Amino acid sequence: MFQSLNLRNLVKSKLFITIFLFLLLLNFVRADFPITSCQSLNTPGTYVLLNDINSTSGVCFPIDADSITLDCNGHKIDGSNNLDELHAAIQVYHRTGVTLQDCIIERFGSPVWLDGTDSVSILDNVFKNNYRTISIRYSESNTRTIIRGNTFNDTSKIKPKTPTANYTEGWGVYLNGIDSVIEDNYVFNTSFTLYGYLPCFGSAGQGITVEGANNIIRNNRLEANGCGIGVFGTNISVEGNYIDGAGASNDGGHGLGSSANDSLFTQNTLENADFSSSGDGFTNVANYNNKIINNIFGGFSLSGENNLIAGNFFTGPTYIAAYNNIGNRNRIINNTFNSSYGSTELGGSHNYFANNYLRAILFHQGESAESQTTNNTFFGNQFMQGAAMAYTNSLNFTNNSVYYFSPQYSSGTGISLGYGSYATICDNTFYGTDPALSLSQFTNADICGNNFESGNIGIQMYGADYFRIFDNRIINNTRGIVLGGSRFGLAYNNFFNNSQNVAGPDFPSYSNDWNISVTPGINIIGGPYFGGNYWSDYQGFDANNDGFGDIYLPFKANGNISGDYLPLTVFPNPYVCGDLNDDNVLDVLDVVGIVNIAFRNGASPNPAWIADINGDGIISDVLDVVALVNHVFRGMSEPTCTAETNSIQASTTFTLAKTIDGFSVSSNLDRNVAGLQFDLSYDSAKVKILGVKTTTKTSGMTITNAQISDGKNRIGVYSGDGSKFISTGTGKLLTIQVSGNDLRSLEVSPIVVDYETGKKFSTVNIDNKLFSVKDTSTNYLN
Repeated sequence: MFQSLNLRNLVKSKLFITIFLFLLLLNFVRADFPITSCQSLNTPGTYVLLNDINSTSGVCFPIDADSITLDCNGHKIDGSNNLDELHAAIQVYHRTGVTLQDCIIERFGSPVWLDGTDSVSILDNVFKNNYRTISIRYSESNTRTIIRGNTFNDTSKIKPKTPTANYTEGWGVYLNGIDSVIEDNYVFNTSFTLYGYLPCFGSAGQGITVEGANNIIRNNRLEANGCGIGVFGTNISVEGNYIDGAGASNDGGHGLGSSANDSLFTQNTLENADFSSSGDGFTNVANYNNKIINNIFGGFSLSGENNLIAGNFFTGPTYIAAYNNIGNRNRIINNTFNSSYGSTELGGSHNYFANNYLRAILFHQGESAESQTTNNTFFGNQFMQGAAMAYTNSLNFTNNSVYYFSPQYSSGTGISLGYGSYATICDNTFYGTDPALSLSQFTNADICGNNFESGNIGIQMYGADYFRIFDNRIINNTRGIVLGGSRFGLAYNNFFNNSQNVAGPDFPSYSNDWNISVTPGINIIGGPYFGGNYWSDYQGFDANNDGFGDIYLPFKANGNISGDYLPLTVFPNPYVCGDLNDDNVLDVLDVVGIVNIAFRNGASPNPAWIADINGDGIISDVLDVVALVNHVFRGMSEPTCTAETNSIQASTTFTLAKTIDGFSVSSNLDRNVAGLQFDLSYDSAKVKILGVKTTTKTSGMTITNAQISDGKNRIGVYSGDGSKFISTGTGKLLTIQVSGNDLRSLEVSPIVVDYETGKKFSTVNIDNKLFSVKDTSTNYLN
């Protein structure tokens, strides 16, 4: 038993010795080297700094082997304020697997210097009051570098050992490499000055600068730097960084600057910068194929192609190829441009601008005819303060909303196009603008399906040729459309309801058309045909219920357009032509009514046009009387009060001859006559019309004589039931009794109505046998 116990103790002792030796060997493999001063680190392993140290020149810790970790254990490496750029705390040249952690490094020219490295990690360090903090660059690319959890402070307080007169610089991190990560760092107060005012230039003054490919910059916080982050290269991801105040109030400053391609910028935030001058939030130069998504920026500047800019919030001025027009085929979607300082400016070609909200003015322009913007599309955006576009070609502006223009900006224009050609402006809403759409020296524009509402001017055109305006609602504006020297245009199927629908003039020589031919289809007021436009001030009516006005044609908008021959009418006509007593029956009561109006000085009906039976615009005369009598008593076609050919090729001559009690009227008729009308004018102080007598030739006809006004009488000869007429041949028709022997002031204007057709003779002459009787001849009413 004793031997058994000794054996067990011996086994335990050997096991203890084995474990001790293993731990000793493990510690030897780790090679923890305690260090207390600057020295070359040339053996793989972990070096632990046991105390704060100072370095006055050169490199404090050159890394001369792979697989080395320098752990400062929270101690400080002080560069003694020697800011020569070759004065470094740690230098790694052509090494792999190196780690620097938990150090406080301050007052060096270049605290960390890497060149041609692989798999270097810089973790949880504090860099303070250095000139250039981390330099990872120069002769060869660095790969798989990790810079995480570090703090970079106050390079702005440091000046180089031998600064030039105009040039001082500092930066937080400069990386030239591939497949690297910079994350979770805090960078504060790096700076650069050139000629006393530029806050950054190249890498100088940047909080973080990255060149190369396949790098990641994420979740870093940068405050009060000359500029925030600078990115150069390809396939770089910039994610979730917060940049506070970079470049504020400085010409050329930016929060995030990029000249990168095929890269992603997302979830970054830039705040508290003053961009009222020309500072930029996110500046992009020569960028291609990038995605800029869901960021918050003070301002934005892009010069590049094939970029996606989506879901961002911009609070400063925005420029997309505004000056050099290098900004093509970009997609700008679902962004908010909410600048209170200035404008959003877009140049370039083939850009797609959709579903954005803009508070400030949008300028979409080239700077001259040689730098025009072309083939850009705007779809579904909201413009709160308008858009001005000059030197613009092939523009597509659709489904946008343009609202009230703030008085602090320009004149309140919604969209202004000038010095360009080919635009499609369709399905937009313009509200409260002045004008809503302005075209100046612009050709070939389609303006369709828009609402122009509650502004001063809906559409304004000066020197705008070859336009097409259709399917628009132009309502509640002071002036609907203003024309000035615009030619070869077409406007149809628009709804005009404004204080003044057209301000012009639209001269006939400008060759603008205001209707198309009748075409089947639902028009803008729901009618069955396309033709002209709906005009709120058109006073005509639709007599045959085809949807077009039938009188007062062409409609000329108070002389401001050349003429709309097919004006649209809103409602079917509730009145019947010739139904003067409004009982929906055409009968003798209406005949008496129209006779009273034509020959007995009776009042015109309301509406007056129902007494203009032949639609010639005269209410009423013998032509209207005969037309209504022919329908009521002779069974001829129902009148429509619409304009038609009112004359036939027929002629006669009336001879006026003196009689004992006045003068007679004779003629030679080559066809039967349904009625006559003589309008007399005279000097009532010298002549009075006493009465009218019939003759054998007019026996059975009704004759009326009414004094229309002082010195004016109208004499009518007609058949009250349409059964009588004045037969062909020569003879005296009537005698007009007068008092006074001086007939020199007498003037006679006759109308002759053909019995068969109800139309007037085309030519009527007067053979004057009296003193100074005026010859009223052919087409005296035309």
